[in-house]
Amino acid sequence: MPQDKEKSIKCPFCAEEIKAESKKCKHCKEWLDKNKNAQTETSQQSNPDIIETEKTAALKKDITAPTLWTLAGLIIIAFIIFMGNYHIITGSKSGMSIIKRDTFSFSDFLIPMDKITSMPYLAAKSQYPVGVKALQREGIIEGHNAFVGRVKREAQSNAEKAWKKAME
Repeated sequence: MPQDKEKSIKCPFCAEEIKAESKKCKHCKEWLDKNKNAQTETSQQSNPDIIETEKTAALKKDITAPTLWTLAGLIIIAFIIFMGNYHIITGSKSGMSIIKRDTFSFSDFLIPMDKITSMPYLAAKSQYPVGVKALQREGIIEGHNAFVGRVKREAQSNAEKAWKKAME
């Protein structure tokens, strides 16, 4: 037993008993090498905030993966909420626009304004009902009543022109 006492020392960091030949403490994982200790003490004196033991490095590795998964999940949830609350109008001359929805829904997230405005009103209304309604609400295209009124005025104007030609 006296020989074992001579071959063991106390760790200067955690005060646990370790072998005298040890280069690293098995309890606190600190390096016991004289050169390494000198570097550690120098860095501790220059900037104590920079010191990082293997325990804190392992802890950071353990925290990093769940943190990244949580962050990814929050981004996905935020995108889903965005998709349900907003329309993105694409293909307009002024670029892309974002408008608020009336109700939460995933239908017609992207509204192709060029396609809708190039189609006859009734075809666009049957193919893109939510998109047409959103564009009408924002005043980008005429509403149903305005469309019906314009068609009636055009029909009346055409009828008057035809009647005048027939009377000449």
